[in-house]
Amino acid sequence: MHDQSMETKSRSQKILLFIIFLNFLGQYCYAGNISIYDKVHLGVILDMSTKEGKMVHSCISMAISDFYGRHHNYTTRVVLHTRDSKGQHLQVLSSVYIVHLSQDLLYQILINAKQLGMMSKGYAWFMSATTMNLLQFVDSSVFRSMQGVIGLKSYVPASEDLQDFNSRLRRKIYIENPNMEVMESSVYGIRAYDSMWAVAEAVERTKVKPSPVSAKPEIRLNLHDLGKSKPSKHGSILLTEILKRRFRGLSGEFMFENGRNMSSNSFEMVNVIGRGERRIGFWTWAKTGIKEPHGRRNLLSPADLEAILWPGGTTATPKGQFRRGMNVIKLRIGVPMKIGFKELVRVNYDVKKNATIVTGFCTDVFKSAIDLLPYGVEYQFIPFVNASGLRAGTYNDLVHQVNLQVFRKGSPLVHDMSRAIEKLREEGELERLEIQWFKSKSISTFDDSSNVPSALNLKNFGGLFLISGFSSGLALILFLTLVFKEKMQLPKPYKLGYLRQQVQDVRKYLFNKVRNVEVGGSNA
Repeated sequence: MHDQSMETKSRSQKILLFIIFLNFLGQYCYAGNISIYDKVHLGVILDMSTKEGKMVHSCISMAISDFYGRHHNYTTRVVLHTRDSKGQHLQVLSSVYIVHLSQDLLYQILINAKQLGMMSKGYAWFMSATTMNLLQFVDSSVFRSMQGVIGLKSYVPASEDLQDFNSRLRRKIYIENPNMEVMESSVYGIRAYDSMWAVAEAVERTKVKPSPVSAKPEIRLNLHDLGKSKPSKHGSILLTEILKRRFRGLSGEFMFENGRNMSSNSFEMVNVIGRGERRIGFWTWAKTGIKEPHGRRNLLSPADLEAILWPGGTTATPKGQFRRGMNVIKLRIGVPMKIGFKELVRVNYDVKKNATIVTGFCTDVFKSAIDLLPYGVEYQFIPFVNASGLRAGTYNDLVHQVNLQVFRKGSPLVHDMSRAIEKLREEGELERLEIQWFKSKSISTFDDSSNVPSALNLKNFGGLFLISGFSSGLALILFLTLVFKEKMQLPKPYKLGYLRQQVQDVRKYLFNKVRNVEVGGSNA
């Protein structure tokens, strides 16, 4: 009996260990699945001090939990980031706005936004096709407030029929409304034109006959009784014919989607500049792209988008900015006045511009890292100098002045800057900056990238010839000097007597020779 209880206990322990192992294995597999999900970060701004804000936050969290609980096989996960506005409406401000408004509300929004400075550098405004299709009817003052706005407009392909229609429309409007200036029809006008063509074509197909005119007294239309009116039999037939067919008009092929609206699969992206708009690209629901005439390029590719002029007159894409209310938070950077190593940091004062120019390797690395951040950061270089423009202290004095006042606790800028500098190192940008600032120009300008070898000539060996000729000439001079010295060496005791004897012998020889010549001449 005792052995049986021990065996049962041992079996229970094994089963328990197996269950624990399966539990850890399940958690490991779940963590492995989580790591392969594509996370989509979503920001939500709520006032968490109110009941409404807390309730909305709970509802959003439950929605995400319930959604992925039902669709656990989805490969994407929405990650919620909640920001507490703390009851201050200015903390809710964003730098990117998407506008979908009527013409009247658009006027009020843009005028107030310009007065608040929200149409300046660092902001981005996008408008839907519903708003942009009415752009030509807005006042000039609204146009001045829309500089740099990006919007979608329903795309109407150019054609000879459309050009002829716009020409006839200008003449007609000038006759009927001389004070109204219209260069071309709006998208809504073109759609109205095409809609009437569609109705007329459907009437012809269905052969709808008009109802017989009765002699009943005239009935005044009451808009409140429209719900009580009975639909016309012929009207239903006509509507069915319109909805089931595709038509071709000034805007190209079209049909009425969902029973009511004219569908448009293609939109042109426009940029408001000056008193007009400039096309920068296309966007479409269709899988096939839109190409320029002769198929030169695909206008749906981001690489083929034209340059965009953003609010504030800049071509740099807005990335958002750190703000405190309506004011942009500037990052102030103290720059020491260095005596040596000007390549690291150099501070110059531009008298013409009345501005301090800071250059060097450190500043270039900082600017490159700032450009890689996912958001915009306004910064200002402040030289650490006194009123006379001289050094205000050592580097330790500069650090002491900014101690505990650099970044707030938990600031994402510290981690983002570290990642940006690491990315510069991986991409080789740091190495390029080092070569630019620390390598000599003679080395940096030497180009050995060419694969074509240069031809050799005598000039390439000029130095070698000079050294060889100088060495050979010097060796020859030394050799002749030694030989001459060896031949001229005589025993010292007889040196002077030997020379005197040789001179006398030469003198006697010459004297006898001359004398013999004279004697021979006299005998003759």
